[in-house]
Order: sequence, then C-alpha cells, then structure tokens
Amino acid sequence: MTQEQYQGLAALRAELDRIDDEILDLIEQRLAASADIAAQKDAEGDRHLKVRPRRQAEILQRLQARARTAAPGLVAEVWREIMG
Repeated sequence: MTQEQYQGLAALRAELDRIDDEILDLIEQRLAASADIAAQKDAEGDRHLKVRPRRQAEILQRLQARARTAAPGLVAEVWREIMG
C-alpha cells in the first residue's frame, strides 16, 4: 500500500469514526426523549403501555420506506433494539 493509499484509508476511517460518534449521540438523544415521554405519561396518570405496538410499526414502516441502501430487515432490527 502506498503512502497516498494509506492516507486515503486513514481519512475514510476517521470519517467512519465521526459518523459512529454522531450515531451514538443521536441514539442517546432519542433515549432521553423517550424517557421524557414516559415520565410525562406517568405524571398525567396514563396507565397505558409505555411502548405502543402500533406506533412502533408506524415508525418502522416510515423508516424502511425512507431507507435508500439499508435493507428493511436491518432497519427493523436496529430500531427494535433502540425502541426496546
């Protein structure tokens, strides 16, 4: 591998690291927002499920339709894990 190729590869890896950091930041923001929703429901005395299957299905369908290169199964697997 030439020095130029190595530098190009290092730049691509740095970009992946930056993207990974952003993904983690966004996941943590989503989890915090979800916790805020659950707390608001508790404060209002909402005795319904915190996780709504219909809402989860709507989210998955919307994201799967929006995905350009990610396979629908991957989208579903990732979001199901995030949504708990």
